Amino acid sequence: MDKLLKCTLSLFCLLYIEFIQAQTQIDSGSVSVKWQFAGSPYWVTGNITIPLDSVLVIDPGVRIEFKGGYSFNVQGRVLAIGAPNDTILFTADSANFATGWRGILFNKTPIERARLNS
Repeated sequence: MDKLLKCTLSLFCLLYIEFIQAQTQIDSGSVSVKWQFAGSPYWVTGNITIPLDSVLVIDPGVRIEFKGGYSFNVQGRVLAIGAPNDTILFTADSANFATGWRGILFNKTPIERARLNS
């Protein structure tokens, strides 16, 4: 019985930690600076743009969920470098998965050393 109680408490703690994980809402407009893992997932609730001469750095392990048919317009630079076991995910949230999101548009942005994997 003692072992069952320890397992149950451990499972509860793991689920609680997952539940209280931070999330950051990104409203429509300009974005830049840094999206850190500690603020993940990032919930995009409107069309977003990285302006010319601006940079958005996205840390490994960050999850970006689009909450509707919104787009990500890159006019400046996005630096999103994941790792094999710590990827960066752009996706539609589960409520909008069937309709999706409008993707990433590189608008007058020089693309150097870019690799996009699905």
